[in-house]
Amino acid sequence: QTLTRIVLLIIYSSAINPKSVLKLGRCLEEQLEQRKGDGDMLKTNLNTYFDYMKDILKMVKEDDEEGERLYGELDKTSGPPHIKVKIYNVLMVRAFSWKFQDVEDIEKVISDTQHTWNQIRAVMVNKTRI
Repeated sequence: QTLTRIVLLIIYSSAINPKSVLKLGRCLEEQLEQRKGDGDMLKTNLNTYFDYMKDILKMVKEDDEEGERLYGELDKTSGPPHIKVKIYNVLMVRAFSWKFQDVEDIEKVISDTQHTWNQIRAVMVNKTRI
């Protein structure tokens, strides 16, 4: 319940706060590894994190200092922590009472998050070479 409350607070903040993004990533990592908590909230939070990544990508492409600061904070932790967690389909189905399609959906959003993170890194690497 505490984890759910923390994540709810993060979701309702209007601006992208680096600490909030980092905390959400750690919460997602923990929930995916332990396979505990509210499965619907997990799906919502994974999509929220992906939305953050899309916003950060847009900002760094537009040379927005806030986006570059967010990238710097995420880069210190080697990027989104939850994208490294191994997803075991059968265990996820059992733990969250999901269907296999639900697991495929979260695998896709995690993959999309990783792809977006790689795009952010590529933009920033190209900026430092100029």
